[in-house]
Amino acid sequence: MTVMCRLVLGKAHHGTPNVLSSYVFRSYDTYRLDIFGNENTHRTPSETKKSSVKTLSSRTPVNVNYVSFGEMMNQRREEASRSILVEIEGIKESGGLKHFLERIGPVNNYFLYRNSGKNFVLAEFKNIATKDKVVKNAYHSKDPLSIPVTSPYLYFYNSEKKFTNSSPDCTEHVECDENKILLELADLKCSDNDRLRTEMNHLKNKLEISDLSTRLRFLTCHQLDDALAGLFSGVRALPFGSSVTGFGRNSGDLDIYLQFNRNIDLKSQKNNNSLLYFHHKTRMRDTNVLLKLIGDLISVMLPGCAKVISILTARVPIIKYQQRYTNLECDLNISCPAGVDFTHMLWIMKHWDKRVAPLAYTLMTWFSHNKICPTKPGPHITNFSMMFLIVFFLQNQNILPSLHLFQSLPAITQSIDPDADLFFPDLRKVQTDMLPEQKINDLDVDSLLLKFFEFYSNFNFETTRIAIYRGVAMPKKSRSPLEIENPANPDLNVSKNVSNSQVKLNTLKNLSIDQCTLCRSPRKGS
Repeated sequence: MTVMCRLVLGKAHHGTPNVLSSYVFRSYDTYRLDIFGNENTHRTPSETKKSSVKTLSSRTPVNVNYVSFGEMMNQRREEASRSILVEIEGIKESGGLKHFLERIGPVNNYFLYRNSGKNFVLAEFKNIATKDKVVKNAYHSKDPLSIPVTSPYLYFYNSEKKFTNSSPDCTEHVECDENKILLELADLKCSDNDRLRTEMNHLKNKLEISDLSTRLRFLTCHQLDDALAGLFSGVRALPFGSSVTGFGRNSGDLDIYLQFNRNIDLKSQKNNNSLLYFHHKTRMRDTNVLLKLIGDLISVMLPGCAKVISILTARVPIIKYQQRYTNLECDLNISCPAGVDFTHMLWIMKHWDKRVAPLAYTLMTWFSHNKICPTKPGPHITNFSMMFLIVFFLQNQNILPSLHLFQSLPAITQSIDPDADLFFPDLRKVQTDMLPEQKINDLDVDSLLLKFFEFYSNFNFETTRIAIYRGVAMPKKSRSPLEIENPANPDLNVSKNVSNSQVKLNTLKNLSIDQCTLCRSPRKGS
């Protein structure tokens, strides 16, 4: 049995099933922009004290190959704007569809996959003009009761059926079979000493969200962009959460923040001599009315959208719906931009150090199998809270920086939340000699797994809150069972939803103690 299978299927000393680990061997002044590269005028950056830095002989970027969060978002949004999703009768029709599309214009990418017994093709064109031509020439239904909505969701019908060559099946790239992935680990070729580290990296590579799954998520958001663009200038449906943190899975839901951008084309407006302004409605104080209106639009007008539910009494009001063509469960809000900022932060943390991702995917599996972080909503630790626990641990291991340090680093972009005081650096321009002097932590990722269990088995959740802005433990401000500081607003608790969590926290502590005991026990053969 592989180490990772033991991690998931083993039992700790106190009898708790599904414990992940059975053993672990070895003990400036910059120009301020928003994430999309536009001028950000909602505030000015706060003054920060310069950090003491370590003088090094060489100036090495933290990550020379880094792609910024804004660049990634822009690239994916542009891909979605050039893409269509087409349902076909059988997989053999994918060849005929591809031939038909290529007669209209060049196709950059072409993905065939199956979803709920149906066959779909996601096609990305080289330019948006070709995509617009395809959509413009498509037919609407002849059903007089149907609503003629123009969208990138289409159906292919070929009565001649000349083409029988099918494209490669990419269905596995939108699925997530964790048990199958765990069984694959037995075939990995590596030494005993490298076994766990190799399996952790393999688990990360297999569980992380695929290119196709990411494209489908951005296409789902693009449907909202298209539908609402006529009403709201510059509206942007921005995915956030696990879909774009860099720690997502194909099986995850899609969180969407709908941003209404008032500062559209600021540079062009500065050079524009027009004296005309749009009339507008007075500011709507009750955002729930607007959210309900958008929910009704999604329910009645948008193809593929079903099971639309307005949850307007929640702490963050949302619209829940299912996009059947992309097979995604969606949560839409218009009042919580902080979610995008937290996603941006986690994106940077993932690319700060290559050990972060395999450790995070391993611990996500551990949290899930021990039911500390269930998939269904409720008064328990969420995925965001779990990621903050991991980030805080790595900050205390001198691997990840504090968010406070970000403000003194170059090429900073601002948060999209006007009430937040967060800034995000470009890791290609952050040199190692700009960082505070500290002891370098070069532990392997498997050793960090042991350290994680040690850290939280000794952590005092009753009196201490987790503060990732400064990266240090601080006294609690409330009586909440678990207090994780909101980095955008230190007075708020990210894990406020957690109630009756002492059982869960004790489970976390007890399981961590068990892991430490098992980690230090002599190694046994499989």
